[in-house]
Amino acid sequence: MKKRNLIIIICIVTCIAVASAVLTAFILSRPKQTQAATDPSEIFYYEQDPDDANAIIITGYKKDIFSELNIPAEIDNKPVTKIGNSAFANCSMTSVTIPASVTSIGNNAFDSCKNLKTITLSVNLKSIGGSAFENCDNLINITISS
Repeated sequence: MKKRNLIIIICIVTCIAVASAVLTAFILSRPKQTQAATDPSEIFYYEQDPDDANAIIITGYKKDIFSELNIPAEIDNKPVTKIGNSAFANCSMTSVTIPASVTSIGNNAFDSCKNLKTITLSVNLKSIGGSAFENCDNLINITISS
């Protein structure tokens, strides 16, 4: 009788452990949401370009909640012309689109974005800083759009 009760308890504990593992895997595998029309100040840190008072540099991001990120061409009615050093380092997004207004990507801007698979750049891009895409091990698709 004791042996039978022990077997039942082991079965119940095993079922709970398996159910917990499956639920955890399901929650972690859900895709992040895609970017909708959102106020850029809710997503990005940015500043006025010291070299051009009429331009914006994106210096970082506040929320890493998007699997697909579209960097805005304008913030506060000023063009986004630069992505700063380490601005998106260690991000978890899978896709990034950089608009034609951006002419410079800083050093380590996307360093260690392990999930980044696709990036779309513009022909207007003039400089890409050192190690901008270092350790982006899954980056397999780079598109240059006109």
